[in-house]
Amino acid sequence: MIRFAQLNTAVPSGSFVTNARLRLFGTDTSGNYGNTGHPNSPYATDNQITISRITSDWNENTVTWNSAPTTTAVNRITSPASTTRWNWNYENGSADLRAMVQHMVSNPSENFGFMLQLENETIYRAMLFASSDHTNRRLWPELEVEYIRCYPHFTIGTSSLSNGIYSFTSPINHPSATHNWTVFGPNNYYDELDTLPSVSTVFNQPGTYRICHNLYLPDTKCATCIDICTNGLVGGQSSNPLPPGTPDSYINESSKGDDLNVAPNPTEDNWTVSFSSRDAGTGTAAVADMLNRKVTDMTFEITPGKNEIRIEGVNLAPGQYILTLSINGKQSNTKLVKY
Repeated sequence: MIRFAQLNTAVPSGSFVTNARLRLFGTDTSGNYGNTGHPNSPYATDNQITISRITSDWNENTVTWNSAPTTTAVNRITSPASTTRWNWNYENGSADLRAMVQHMVSNPSENFGFMLQLENETIYRAMLFASSDHTNRRLWPELEVEYIRCYPHFTIGTSSLSNGIYSFTSPINHPSATHNWTVFGPNNYYDELDTLPSVSTVFNQPGTYRICHNLYLPDTKCATCIDICTNGLVGGQSSNPLPPGTPDSYINESSKGDDLNVAPNPTEDNWTVSFSSRDAGTGTAAVADMLNRKVTDMTFEITPGKNEIRIEGVNLAPGQYILTLSINGKQSNTKLVKY
């Protein structure tokens, strides 16, 4: 059994694991037989092992054959038979391994490690790997993990031609990531930009524009919004252009973590908004239609821990709405859909 206890401190909670690779290293001597899978072995060469995710706790100082922890067959891996008696190494970077590691990252309390077990537990069959008790640290088991942290923040740039074009770029560029960009502006302005990591738009009118970036990963989501004050365009040119790469001004960046959830969405009647807060306080929720006309609002008390509020939608016409939620001074915008 192998447990990488440092996994949950090295990889932030809520991260998406893109790749994982397990490396096991053989030894040059151990017991009388070594690996039984090799060309000159007097025994059967079927010494393949399975690697399973352990689902219950165990203690390396007290665990025995009879008290072995439980495992799951989900994403179980089978290794090939060894080809040498000594120093046979094994490496796996499969999608099944990635899925097992993702479960451990997403559920830190369930990181019990891996069980290595002979597929055919018949006498004289063996496969040997060094453990972390080996005197040579370079032979200790290794787990290499690549991951994406849900990081919604983005950079802002302006056109060198001073034509009022603003660009917004996320540092997360991966096939598993989905980007949603929305813009709110003066005179009921609303726009949805491309779903690419980098997008651009033109602010034609002076005023404050709110740009919101929602980042969706397979197991988590996060978002942030930034307000930009701009002088807009006059006759197709910026009335007061700034140096390239310098936005007019930034105010009120607000973020929402992956614990903010709206369900069901779409809905036929009401939405339930759930979120967590470290502090007590007061929050507000306002719903506006796509013409920025407020259709409902409410004030609610916030308690430390998990919170839920209900947004009434029974009397609203079918369509799309924008929920503006303020939680302890931090504001976020979310699209609501009514059947």
